[in-house]
Amino acid sequence: IKDPWFKVQALAAVARYNKEKAVKYCNEAIKISKTGSDHYQVAAVQSWVIAALAETGNIKEASNLLNKTLVDSQLILPNASKAEALYLLIQAAYKINAKSFSLVYETIQKEISGDQNWRCKRVVKNANNLLNKTLCPREFF
Repeated sequence: IKDPWFKVQALAAVARYNKEKAVKYCNEAIKISKTGSDHYQVAAVQSWVIAALAETGNIKEASNLLNKTLVDSQLILPNASKAEALYLLIQAAYKINAKSFSLVYETIQKEISGDQNWRCKRVVKNANNLLNKTLCPREFF
């Protein structure tokens, strides 16, 4: 697989189903994600890695990666693209714990809640629905 986006997703899936080597595969996926063509691709695809780490019980690693990725997401432009990345991240954060979910939720509220772009509005609405448990997060694998 040559494309970094799909290679990261594939490695995260392998990690998800190989708990003993999950961190190893995820570390490789993280390195590859940094070769994405823009800030959106680098940050958004980390969601699969975060989900894989969380689902294999590597909560500390998942939380650390989420925190780093949220910092990186600040560089994403336009806001519509940032919204899409944050929506993937909030769904991955849901798999870590409530604190991680709240961190991404607060970022969404701070960064994109006032934007009138339809993607931003949808992400704010869906984040609220996730918070209220009227919407389930996506499955990454």
